Amino acid sequence: MRAINNKKVLQNIIMFNNNKDFDFDLARGVKSEHSLAQILGLSKDKFEVKSEFGFWQKSGNICIELAYKGKPSGLRTTKAKYWVHRFMFNQDVCVGQWLVPVKNLKQIVKIFIKENKKRKSQIIRMLGDNYQSRCVLIPMSEFLNLWRKVEIKTKDTKTK
Repeated sequence: MRAINNKKVLQNIIMFNNNKDFDFDLARGVKSEHSLAQILGLSKDKFEVKSEFGFWQKSGNICIELAYKGKPSGLRTTKAKYWVHRFMFNQDVCVGQWLVPVKNLKQIVKIFIKENKKRKSQIIRMLGDNYQSRCVLIPMSEFLNLWRKVEIKTKDTKTK
């Protein structure tokens, strides 16, 4: 944990969003991944942790990043097996988190986009710092319903 708090390490991180929050966010993300790795008994490269602040409370949506500055990122580039989406009340308080297998999350996003083609401009938005992240916005209730469908389909496929 010492490296996370080391100012020199944080100063050498490439800034992606031209603000001073990135190094803090990265350090917090790394700390979250280490903590979850210990709790779950997995190596930290097995999952990707995304923390969502405020937006989910106001919109009722889960926000999944697909691209950054026109290049694939987030869900489209992760090598992790699991996606952990944390819902933050503030910078220190997590009120809940969803752990979803990445392959299932990709199916959920694909189904949601396909089912909502006519609303594409509403569900796929440019967000984040300087509006450089291309994200899909899924209402949390719809996300849960799709997740259940994908899980049932996955289990049915495994039993056949």
